[in-house]
Amino acid sequence: MTQEERTLLIKDLSARLPYELMVNFEIDTSYDTCYDSVYQTSQFDGELFEINQDGVVDVLPCGDELLVDYINEQIDTEPLEVEYVTPYLRSMSSMTKEEQEELRLLKNALVSCDEANNEKFYGIINEIDEFYYSHYLDSHNLIPKGLGLEAPEEMYRDKLDSLKK
Repeated sequence: MTQEERTLLIKDLSARLPYELMVNFEIDTSYDTCYDSVYQTSQFDGELFEINQDGVVDVLPCGDELLVDYINEQIDTEPLEVEYVTPYLRSMSSMTKEEQEELRLLKNALVSCDEANNEKFYGIINEIDEFYYSHYLDSHNLIPKGLGLEAPEEMYRDKLDSLKK
C-alpha cells in the first residue's frame, strides 16, 4: 500500500467513525508447539472503533464467539489495535431507487445553490458526504483500488432500515 493510498483509506475511515463501519483485519495468530513455532496470520471481522493520530486503528472484534474469545485471550486488549484494516463498503451500483432519488435531490440542491452563499454550498456538500458515509457507499472507489471489500447485502441492512424511520 502506498502512502497516498494509506492516506486516502485513513481519511475515508475517519469520516465513517460514527457509523459503526465493519472492517476486515489480519492479526498474527502464531503459536508454539512443544516441537517448533507455527507462524501464521488470520483474518477477522470487527467494527471500526477509533483511529489514533498515527493511523493505528482500533477495532472491536465481532462474529463467532469462539474467535472473539480467542482474540481477547491472545491479544489481551479491547479494543484491538491493528495497523491495517479493509472496510466493508457498498458499491455505488448497489444503491436502491430511494437512495438514488435522495442523492439526486441533494445534487440538484447543490447545482441550484447560489455560489455566493458559501455556507449553504458547503453545507450541501457536507450533506452529500454524510449521505455516502451513513449509507456505507464506496464514494472514494476503495473497492476497485483493492482498499475495500464489497459488503455482503445483509451486512448493513438493519442500519440502513433505521435510517428510513
